[in-house]
Amino acid sequence: MRVLLVDDEEEFVTTLAERMALRGIEADAATSGLEAVGMAERVRYDAVVLDLKMAGLGGLETLERIRGARPEIPCIILTGHSGEEEYLQGRDAGALFHLMKPVDIEVLIGKLREACGLPRGGAPGAGPAPLQGKGEGGGFGPAAGRAGTRRGHARCGGGGASGAT
Repeated sequence: MRVLLVDDEEEFVTTLAERMALRGIEADAATSGLEAVGMAERVRYDAVVLDLKMAGLGGLETLERIRGARPEIPCIILTGHSGEEEYLQGRDAGALFHLMKPVDIEVLIGKLREACGLPRGGAPGAGPAPLQGKGEGGGFGPAAGRAGTRRGHARCGGGGASGAT
């Protein structure tokens, strides 16, 4: 799986990319919305994980531009600053999941696998894992233990193979 991580907090996004690499996920990091859009236009990613609050091009506009260029790429919002309005805007822009920082890395990877149509720990092709209860990502915001998620609308499908297009 090849993932694009987008967050203007460089230390956070590079650490997250390193943690994913340790789990066998190829992750590229972008520290701005414009950088992310350019990378998504050049490289075929299986999924995108992005922050909402970023300097310059914000997360929602970045999401809209990426989905405009590559509508097949599943997108997950991972943010520390959000509310119901931001959730609805992200869902309407095409985000599949909305997770709050800090997030358990295994919850994030589970949502990435689900967004790409992979089982939580199995082989490709077995289909997405079912949504879990509130204790493991079914809720939203601080009340859900900061690992909360909300499901957006239907999956937009996998991003395809790794590598440049």
